[in-house]
Amino acid sequence: MTFPPPLHDLSPAEEQTLNEVARTTTFEAGAEIFEEGAQGQSCFIIDEGQVRIELAYEEIDSQHVLEYLDEGTIFGELSLLDDRPRSAGAYADTRVGARELRREDLEALAADDPELAMHVYHALGQHAAQKLRATNVKLAEESQVTPTPDVEAVLDRARQAQAEVAEWSEERVNALLAD
Repeated sequence: MTFPPPLHDLSPAEEQTLNEVARTTTFEAGAEIFEEGAQGQSCFIIDEGQVRIELAYEEIDSQHVLEYLDEGTIFGELSLLDDRPRSAGAYADTRVGARELRREDLEALAADDPELAMHVYHALGQHAAQKLRATNVKLAEESQVTPTPDVEAVLDRARQAQAEVAEWSEERVNALLAD
């Protein structure tokens, strides 16, 4: 099986070695792959199917799906890289076939083939950085909310009132506050 970008430039021998290290696994539709807050010791490469990444929200009508991931995507690499709990949960949206790269297997790979292990860790870091950049773009787009006419009218009245009050004497402001 071939590896996705950022691991696409492996030699055939490196790809075979990495495939020997990776553990093939399957998740049925609806299955939890990992829970938000769980300690992460591995990452996954999707070979087939779709994975849903989501946050746990208590509110019923809240949007909690962060993204859907398709074939060729790596996920779960943040916890593998920083040894911290999972920041979101992962669920098989459809039946998913994946390869799991576990920390202990990558550490053994580092002992046997340091160059390949360095390439894998570099690729995981690149993939995590690409996701962070995409998230930054999403946040920037969502933060640019266009105010409605009602909101604009309230803001205009507030600006007018602020301009008026700015010209008041200190005694008049104190009298208002005293009332």
